[in-house]
Amino acid sequence: MDKDRMILQKLLDLKDLNRPDYLELDSSYVITGGIIKKDDKVIASGRVKLLAEAILSFKEELTIIMKGRALELFMNAAVKECEENGVQQLHAFIEDKNFAKVLISHFGFEHVEGIPLVLNLPRK
Repeated sequence: MDKDRMILQKLLDLKDLNRPDYLELDSSYVITGGIIKKDDKVIASGRVKLLAEAILSFKEELTIIMKGRALELFMNAAVKECEENGVQQLHAFIEDKNFAKVLISHFGFEHVEGIPLVLNLPRK
């Protein structure tokens, strides 16, 4: 392990974050990461991690029962694919609070704090 990674690991050992996955140095889904130094001292660390997002659209004329069955089939397939590929999280960005409750109660999604943001690339 090189010096920067050792320093970064020491920082991680000292961190007091509520997210144990803050920086997984050995994850194949971390595509880049590093530390920022000032005056030879580490002042920050960060990473870029690939993200899996569940996206499902329904035809408007479907009954609630058909939507429920489609959702269940979709989620079973999505979870299976994520697990088989080592993906540790599946994200869903939901506008409808009632639908969010369904995902939480039936599929184990958790509410997260924060404001979802996206940066579309390439920037122009």
